Amino acid sequence: MYSYAATVEPWLEFASRRVAGNLTLNFSVAGGLELPACERATSINLHVGHLRLPPAGSFAALASLSIVGARMQGGDFEAVCSPRCPRLRRLAVRSVTLVGGAADVSVRSGSLEWLVFMAQGVGRLEVAAPRLRYFRAEAKAAAGDVSDVSVASPVLEDVAWYGEFDPRRHRFAEAGHRLRKLMVMDMPTAALMRRFYIVDELVLSFGISPGIRGYKTFLNATSMIAKCEVLEVQVTTRRHAFSSAVLHLLRKSVGVAKLLIRLPRMGNKSCTEGCPCSLTDSCNTDKIQLDSLKEVEILEFQGEFNQMKFINLLLDCQAPILKKVYVRIPKDVKSISNTKSKKIRSIIDGHPEIDVEFKLWS
Repeated sequence: MYSYAATVEPWLEFASRRVAGNLTLNFSVAGGLELPACERATSINLHVGHLRLPPAGSFAALASLSIVGARMQGGDFEAVCSPRCPRLRRLAVRSVTLVGGAADVSVRSGSLEWLVFMAQGVGRLEVAAPRLRYFRAEAKAAAGDVSDVSVASPVLEDVAWYGEFDPRRHRFAEAGHRLRKLMVMDMPTAALMRRFYIVDELVLSFGISPGIRGYKTFLNATSMIAKCEVLEVQVTTRRHAFSSAVLHLLRKSVGVAKLLIRLPRMGNKSCTEGCPCSLTDSCNTDKIQLDSLKEVEILEFQGEFNQMKFINLLLDCQAPILKKVYVRIPKDVKSISNTKSKKIRSIIDGHPEIDVEFKLWS
């Protein structure tokens, strides 16, 4: 039986002794492929089916390593640890499956600054990187269990977490409570805002499950919002009232100077009867105090009446120093009817103290 690995590996061995810049491999080899040590390569990109990293040898010049779509052993990551990769600054692991049961992964590096780790089959992920600033992770265990994750970095400043965050099993040792940027990408991740509760830029990007239970879960998960200067909201509400959801987030927000909101397509379908998103008080703006808000940017405005209703509610909030609101219309919106144009004009005229700009966004 013909073996691609037997053909490829001699070429890899040849390349490992000569490549002094970028090495890219993009293919699948049955039975697995072992990457030889490449002392002179500065960047390696691997998109392979089965991969083994070498048990010995040095990657002395390697600064960036990307592994995508591979099946590999958790212990292989020891190959990217110091001192075998003394210059490694960026490590990206995406859509990787660890074989052999729940695997323990250890990434220890004195030079690593940027880490993306998205893998399945992880029993425990341990990261010890004193220079690590940028961290993205989704560590899935086998059979739907929750992985243990420990990250030790005193200079961590930019974090995004995908999937469930459990403070009992997911720990950030040595890091303070303040970040430059925090991205909450799933509803179960909202608990991360209790670990990092002061951030310069906060991104809330998740969906609210349908039904009363789904909305109550959203309310409970966001009962505390990290204090931030820039707040970006990308919430998919699914029949829930978008205005109610965003106004709830604003009630819980503190210190927001710039607000960026991406509008979904809202339509006219109503939520389940009795859902909290439908209560009259959910759209009451009287107690929403945005004392620090100076600028608002609204994206994906399609001219829907519910979108205009939301903008009007937002401008009714108590924001004494708000001076500029940008409303971006996507380029695929060919035209807006005269009726809607008049409604837009009434919104602008109704708030003369605020400069509201509707503009086509290319």
